[in-house]
Amino acid sequence: MSYKIIYCDGDSWTAGDILDPLLDTTYINHPDNDAYRLPKVWPHKLGDEIRTLYNFLGVGDINIVNKSVAGSSNDGIVRRTINNVLRLIKEVNPDELYVIIGWSSPERRDFYYNNRHWETLYPAELFQTQLNDEVQEFYKIYVKYFWNEEEYSNRYIEQVLLLHNFLKALGIKHSFFNAFYESSSGGNFKSLYDKYYKENVRGIPDQFSEEYYDELSNSSGIIDDVILDEYKKIYNDHYIKISFKSFCDKIESTRHKRFDKNHPVERMHTEWAKYLHKQIFSPKGYLYND
Repeated sequence: MSYKIIYCDGDSWTAGDILDPLLDTTYINHPDNDAYRLPKVWPHKLGDEIRTLYNFLGVGDINIVNKSVAGSSNDGIVRRTINNVLRLIKEVNPDELYVIIGWSSPERRDFYYNNRHWETLYPAELFQTQLNDEVQEFYKIYVKYFWNEEEYSNRYIEQVLLLHNFLKALGIKHSFFNAFYESSSGGNFKSLYDKYYKENVRGIPDQFSEEYYDELSNSSGIIDDVILDEYKKIYNDHYIKISFKSFCDKIESTRHKRFDKNHPVERMHTEWAKYLHKQIFSPKGYLYND
């Protein structure tokens, strides 16, 4: 049986940071922008890759559901995915659904604001214009006292465990990758090695290595070894072993040809879609859920 739906969620590296110039809005996530934005990012292009093979084999169509939100935190990714997956399995069987998550920078955090909506804080930016003076003061206090690696690293790993085991319990196959890592040191595009080791700027790199695990293990009180071991199993079995950002850096040396305002250009989305198709579906036989 072939998959009927591929559900994708993430931040702007999955949603796209692309605005239709004909729209009278600056809001990237505006529904009227979907028709312009979504065809240019990797989930839609991955659908084209799979659809071509489906058409050749005569096994029907594939529906791409991209619920990612530009600017999203991992808090938002988990909330949306759980909610949307529960809705989708009312339409299709769990074994007809595949989920792909592009995790955002773990430092981002959501708070439910004034009984109205979820508000995302971006502490790695160090300065963020808030809704009002009181929230601005809260942001300063949060960044000064509560923004630390022990908190956001632990939260990130717990989110991975939560979403993996939620999907596993429903019998839904899934893949994860890290989009990029946000850091206040030298911007998003400085060498990870320079940021985290030579300059001793603590944080989670966007690509895994022995140094990455050492960083987690050496952070006082960050996470229990049993939980870290469980996370490593999920990483080994369900993660794409390169971040989207590192992939772009690897295949294109000229910065403006791979990034536009710190986001992948459309060609990078096309190449990433091809890579995901090969890594997730083709070699492992996931294309058919026999």
